[in-house]
Amino acid sequence: MFKPFTQADSSTTRRYGGTGLGLAITKQFAQMMGGTVLVESVFGYGSTFMLSLPVRTQITKLENESKTADLLGDGIILVIDDDVALCELLQEDLGKLGYAVAVAANGSLGIKLAYKLRPDAILIGVNAHEMEECQRLSSIRKDSLLAHIPVIMVAMDKNKHQGYAIDTIDCIEKPLIHSQLPVVLKRHHIGDHSSNLVMVIDDDEIVRESVIAVLENQGLSVIQAENGQTALEYLERKKPALIFLDLMMPIMDGFEFLEQLRNHEKWYSIPVVILTSKVLTAKEQAYLNQHVEDIFQKKSYDRDALILHIHKRVSHKF
Repeated sequence: MFKPFTQADSSTTRRYGGTGLGLAITKQFAQMMGGTVLVESVFGYGSTFMLSLPVRTQITKLENESKTADLLGDGIILVIDDDVALCELLQEDLGKLGYAVAVAANGSLGIKLAYKLRPDAILIGVNAHEMEECQRLSSIRKDSLLAHIPVIMVAMDKNKHQGYAIDTIDCIEKPLIHSQLPVVLKRHHIGDHSSNLVMVIDDDEIVRESVIAVLENQGLSVIQAENGQTALEYLERKKPALIFLDLMMPIMDGFEFLEQLRNHEKWYSIPVVILTSKVLTAKEQAYLNQHVEDIFQKKSYDRDALILHIHKRVSHKF
């Protein structure tokens, strides 16, 4: 709707007027002044256009608008909404801020992408008629592999209350996306975890949750994986400062993961701490002593010793 187009019939007898440039030009001018244009439509009722402009502004070139990107870290953000215009707007703004963006048109696809990408945050557009989608997305909070991902609502002020159904951490008002988006992302440190990100790899959900609780109490960001293969896929996108690794897992166990890690130029220097219930053979013990920082037994590890180890290995202000 906001992209320029040319009418197929250019004669004076055509039924509808207009050059096809009005909305595109309006959006360009609004963005140059730090504002935006949005539309909400309901079939059979009509459309509402919203023009948002800052009280004070300085006109600049659009390509130079993204200086705030230097203030934020990189990362992956998942946008879930069936409003194409809103998704394009968020993609554009998030791209300028340095984020990679994935888009899903509905909650079902959004959950599938969340499992695949494990994004740093999820932005969900909420309209008055989308409560069913919100309730479906509430399942994110019930899944241990997704529950840690912060969810941010994008809505009109009148629809904010619907965000409680999915336990959102914040809300961005649609007419104020340009100004509020960088502020909210910075407030919650979305993607800003290059020095305090820890990966936990374990197929045991209970163990993962207990270790994650310790890490988050220390103010650390956590990414979790249920096996070595999934962890390698995450490493392609994010490099943690420390890895907690189980040894006995399906698909790819800890030994194979460790071998892959140490043979990769980008990852071989990441410190690894083993957390296992396996009784190690002399050969396994000797191998691990050469490739990991420490080994803890799940049933008997000292929590304080574990925290001390985290302090030594993670560059973070506790």
